[in-house]
Amino acid sequence: MPPDNPPQLTLAEAKAQFIQTWGVSGASWGVSKTLAQVHALLLVSPAALSTEDLMEQLSISRGNASMTVRDLLDWGLIYKELKPGERREYFVAEKDMLQVTRCIIRARKRRELDQMKRSLDQLAARQSAGCRLPDLSHRAERHSAARHQRRQSAHAHHAGRAQLVLGQIH
Repeated sequence: MPPDNPPQLTLAEAKAQFIQTWGVSGASWGVSKTLAQVHALLLVSPAALSTEDLMEQLSISRGNASMTVRDLLDWGLIYKELKPGERREYFVAEKDMLQVTRCIIRARKRRELDQMKRSLDQLAARQSAGCRLPDLSHRAERHSAARHQRRQSAHAHHAGRAQLVLGQIH
């Protein structure tokens, strides 16, 4: 008996499935589904797309498309491409997945870890200035071991500094 062959997807179906899957995975990066879907569409598009193209193909508003494009440009995941004689801006995605990963890590560091570092630096400065900080040890005890371990691995450098600052408070 021959093995069951799943039905072949058309190119359009495969593209739609990829865009949907990439959009869902965006949550793990800490970004919106729309941002990830726009990125996915640009990743699989053979040519640069305009904001209008993005709006039409993903059924999103102009405001949503514009904000999403701006965010993707800030993250370094897409680039503007100029077309002679065209007034519209066109966009193309970074196709090198290693570079995409670097861009995501750099953006998340800037959004999350740098902010945490600034907070810890402020705590350390207050401690150095002699300000009495509240006892935070009871909050630390509430965290489960699993959550503590996830935070430690994700923020090892900053967690060590936090322990130093908290240790000086007691």
